Amino acid sequence: MEILIRVLIRTIILSPIGRLYLWVKYRDRKQIKIILKNEYGNRYSDAGIMMFSEAFGIVFLFSIAMLVIGCIISIFKFGIGN
Repeated sequence: MEILIRVLIRTIILSPIGRLYLWVKYRDRKQIKIILKNEYGNRYSDAGIMMFSEAFGIVFLFSIAMLVIGCIISIFKFGIGN
């Protein structure tokens, strides 16, 4: 059952994301085929996973940066402790 869920997630969610990602990035079918073969092992789902993880990483780093900036501002505004 777990394998079926993984296959469905790869097929339904990650493959279209990978196709869209490669099409937006390269916009040439021949170049997409070459990149897909060399970098992603002929799997659009692997390209989708990479795009998804890059987007998640950017959001995570942005959240951490906002947290650090907020802490620094609150230390300067309210002091370290009372």
